Amino acid sequence: MKDILSRYLQKGEFSYSKEDKLEKKCNAPKDHAGVYIVKDAETKKTLYIGSSGKVCQNGNVRIRIGGIYDRIVNGKQFNERRCYSWPVIMSEQAINRLQIEWYVTFNDAIKHIPAFVEALCIQQYFEAEGVLPKWNIEL
Repeated sequence: MKDILSRYLQKGEFSYSKEDKLEKKCNAPKDHAGVYIVKDAETKKTLYIGSSGKVCQNGNVRIRIGGIYDRIVNGKQFNERRCYSWPVIMSEQAINRLQIEWYVTFNDAIKHIPAFVEALCIQQYFEAEGVLPKWNIEL
């Protein structure tokens, strides 16, 4: 995935443990669209690949209210907002810390559809592993 994501200059990462407040730790932008990768910080195994934002027919991007930040913090996963579900699932799966990377894929300089970049990353993962990332239920 690094080869796919290396072209995006507006990017960042943060770590998160179940004792942290996700809304305090997340440093993703609130006004941009893109993709994010969630990994087990200890094993470096990719757990989830997601995206935020849609491109409209007229070529403009529709950014979710709160951007990539809100998708990470308040997006629903495991039937609950991530800020609530991640600590529970981390305990159940004995995961001590997550490493979350985010990438802006659509801005003035580059216009890559977030869902397309997400699909490329998932396809590459699927080709290497033969399965989807553990927390990606279906695609």
